[in-house]
Amino acid sequence: MSEINDNEVADAKEPAKAAENELNILPNKDEAHIPSSSNTSFSSSQDPSLKNSNKVLEQLSKDMLKSTGDYIKEEIDMCVSDYKLLTQMNNTVCEKYKNLTKFTSNISSEMEKLNESCTTLMPLLSQIDEVERCVSDLEQSANKLDNYSKRLEAKFKQFCEKNYK
Repeated sequence: MSEINDNEVADAKEPAKAAENELNILPNKDEAHIPSSSNTSFSSSQDPSLKNSNKVLEQLSKDMLKSTGDYIKEEIDMCVSDYKLLTQMNNTVCEKYKNLTKFTSNISSEMEKLNESCTTLMPLLSQIDEVERCVSDLEQSANKLDNYSKRLEAKFKQFCEKNYK
């Protein structure tokens, strides 16, 4: 958010001072004539340059007030737009945060389910490992038995050949 600093205030005052210096129409305190109420003829016949300078001064004052008002309005508009942008960003971040919260809660619940499944399956996996060891042992026994039966068959053939020939 923008703040008004001394430089900006000085910058805003510069046009009024420059106009005053350029015109140099303001009378000094010593030169100023203030008409008295007793002298009505003098008040009705004011100096035309004084009237002209008053009009110019009045116009410069109006311009300065309008410029200052415009500047303040623009500063307020900028603050309002900054506030709207921050509000929009905050709403967007809140929505994303809600989505992430939902996503992480879903992940958390799925992880809990997986852990429960894993806990449930662990005894079954142990049983599968035991069955695998038994099958492996059975396979080794079957191979030994097969080898033994082949040797026994060879010996039997040999025995039969010797005895029946």
